[in-house]
Amino acid sequence: MTLEAMVDPNIPAIYEAAFTYDGVRVRADILKRLKNGKWDLIEVKSTTAVKDVHLPDAAVQYYVLKGAGVDVHKAFPMYLNN
Repeated sequence: MTLEAMVDPNIPAIYEAAFTYDGVRVRADILKRLKNGKWDLIEVKSTTAVKDVHLPDAAVQYYVLKGAGVDVHKAFPMYLNN
């Protein structure tokens, strides 16, 4: 389903996109399509505070997506704004 959504240019974002690379499976919270054919990888956190542990979460997903051939423009965590 992820691949089908990725090839459809009418889909602006994919939620819970699934990828496997190097024996690691991930689900990207949000994969946002950019006009240049690249993607932004957004790791959503249910907190209002930045925590050091959030960056490795995004980094592992970035590693898997890049390894799976996804052209990731940038990866970053998204926090709640209270």
